[in-house]
Amino acid sequence: MLGRGVGPLWGPAAAAARRLKETLAAAPDKAAAAADTAAAADTAAAADTAAAAAAAAAAAAAAAAGKTSIPRLKLLLQHSSSKQLQQRGAPPLTQPRKREQQQQQQQQQQQQQKQQQKQQQQQQQQQQQKQQQQQEADSSSKKQQGGRVALYTSSYLRRLLKP
Repeated sequence: MLGRGVGPLWGPAAAAARRLKETLAAAPDKAAAAADTAAAADTAAAADTAAAAAAAAAAAAAAAAGKTSIPRLKLLLQHSSSKQLQQRGAPPLTQPRKREQQQQQQQQQQQQQKQQQKQQQQQQQQQQQKQQQQQEADSSSKKQQGGRVALYTSSYLRRLLKP
């Protein structure tokens, strides 16, 4: 919010934001640059760093003069605000992104491990079922063969014992 006495824009940050508004108003043909730099100035002022707001104003002036591109402005603003935060003892802005990436990688690895475990369990269950079926088939065929042998031997013995 770029208003007087509203929010964190008070003191040097408010002055830098007003200068930024004035600079942008002087160059109406740079509307896209104005929107991006105003958002960047908002971010810088919210971080309550007068140096970052001054950098935003300087970047906006350079954009109005046509000397700097919008991606370059964003890069300058990010660099200046992260530098200010580091001087205060805060970690660099890239560390949270790295942490998020590491957490995502860990979650993906855990999910992959769970999937692999499920697949292994399914394979083991299938193998056990096949073994049980094979054992049942083997035992039933042995019973059948045993029955045939008994029948054959009993009929053979009857023939032999007939008078």
